Amino acid sequence: MGSDDFGALVAEQLAAMLDELGGPALSPAEILGDGRTRDRDLTELGLGSLDWMRLAVRIGNETGLELPQSALVDQGSRTVAGWARALAAVAEPGAPAR
Repeated sequence: MGSDDFGALVAEQLAAMLDELGGPALSPAEILGDGRTRDRDLTELGLGSLDWMRLAVRIGNETGLELPQSALVDQGSRTVAGWARALAAVAEPGAPAR
């Protein structure tokens, strides 16, 4: 599974969570198709810290992978694109992130 595959998974889970929380109605395709949205900090998309932690748990349950601490706390990494890269790196240590 590459970064693009993980990006689709993160976008899917994010769209579902935003819907549950009554946040902005974004489809996974809209999230992935807009570079600004894909690279926005999850808090800017309406998720509080407990929400993005729940999102990380959901993604972990789906993939069996744990996001690294840096992807959870670094504002520049706490994005759909950042999480996709982090998951790809965890899935295949030493492989270049695409």
